[in-house]
Amino acid sequence: MNSRNGLNLGLLLLLLVLVAVVYVDWQGQSQDETSAKLLPFAPEDVQSIVIESVEGERVQLQRDAQGWQMRAPHELAVDEVRLQKVLEVFTAVPLQRYPLAADADLAQYGLERPQVSVQLNDQRYEFGSVTGLAQRRYLRHGDQLYVIVEPELAMFTAGWAFFADRRLLPPAVELTALQLPGLAELTLVDGAWHWAEATQPLAQDDAVGLVLRWQQAQALRVSALRVDDAADVVVEESLLLRWAQGERHFLLLRDEYEWRLQLPELAVQYHLSPAQGARLTQLSESVE
Repeated sequence: MNSRNGLNLGLLLLLLVLVAVVYVDWQGQSQDETSAKLLPFAPEDVQSIVIESVEGERVQLQRDAQGWQMRAPHELAVDEVRLQKVLEVFTAVPLQRYPLAADADLAQYGLERPQVSVQLNDQRYEFGSVTGLAQRRYLRHGDQLYVIVEPELAMFTAGWAFFADRRLLPPAVELTALQLPGLAELTLVDGAWHWAEATQPLAQDDAVGLVLRWQQAQALRVSALRVDDAADVVVEESLLLRWAQGERHFLLLRDEYEWRLQLPELAVQYHLSPAQGARLTQLSESVE
């Protein structure tokens, strides 16, 4: 009996030792994974992002009290859904990591002239070439060379327009007046919409629907406004939208293929389909 008890006790002790070894090993792996992440701080601590492409374009994004804003090459609000996709690249755990010698041949990794460099706060990352294996890419961070799962590099090479917020108005604005082509001016008075010159009744449902469509409107894309953009299209109308804290004055250019709402002071234009444009410039939402 004593011999059997001693054997059981020995097996129990061995089991406890194995459990302890597995736990310590698991803890070590967990800590290694945390320390191996590309970004040495939490994504919410990122305050600035600078993206530079091999073509020379430089996009500067900065977080402020209102959220993320583009500072260069244009002063615009940022599409934060797309920005989060960028941050996800740097919060992933790399597949491999190697020390990069000071005299390393950077050309073999595509890092002699990186396709894209990204700086998050004070941390700089350089994207090199794809490796011999599919869906793998070299990435340099300081004196470390990483192999990472191939990201959607187009996010970084598409230029500033990829990050531009496509909404036509700032979020959460409450419009108080609209001047639109083909309509008399609409104004908000004591919580109800009126024609500025009360020549005919105004259905509140129609007015509220139009305002809501403007508040939710998003362009198909955003592009830079060039000097020759109006060379073959006449500026047909201007549009003015006011709210308590500001206003937005668009110039409208249109043809049978698209509408463009231009903001000369920001040097950008928003591209809409003709159907989108019609819904934003008439009381009835239905479009023939």
